[in-house]
Amino acid sequence: MRAPKRPRRPKREPGFCWIHPRWRERSQSWEWCPARRIDGKLVWGRSYATQQEAFDAAKAMESRRTILRSIGEMTFRAACERAVARLLANGGSEHTAKGYRTKFGRWWKFLSPDAPVAAMNSSDIEFLKEQRRKEHGVGSNTIRTDLVILQRVFDLAGLRGERNPVSGVERPKVGEP
Repeated sequence: MRAPKRPRRPKREPGFCWIHPRWRERSQSWEWCPARRIDGKLVWGRSYATQQEAFDAAKAMESRRTILRSIGEMTFRAACERAVARLLANGGSEHTAKGYRTKFGRWWKFLSPDAPVAAMNSSDIEFLKEQRRKEHGVGSNTIRTDLVILQRVFDLAGLRGERNPVSGVERPKVGEP
């Protein structure tokens, strides 16, 4: 006689996210952490006191994930939004995201936001660097930060390594006037 079959788990709906309890030494309590696979990488959200808060955060992580999936046709605007979504999904603060969006708005004055990312090259980035220095009067440290953020944006858009246009741009030295 065969053992009765266990009932099969139902298929997960698209908004599904793993919710894991974790013990926090600082608060001496269990907290709930949502984890989601974004761009092939397991991304952990922040800790939440209740499981329901974690489920709500997981749903928000899922909605941020579905910005634009096609890498070849991704626009610069979509790549910037994807960078902000990744920042928030990795537990970054809303203040940092707001600063990124402000920075992107300044960049779109010099780089076309609706141009395909694959069409951009290092001369566009050099132009942005010079214009930021001239018009906005920013220093070398700010330009270095801009280039690091731009590198992340292009990485998330699928342009990595030598294909990343920021890799061909010379970074200013730290503390340069």
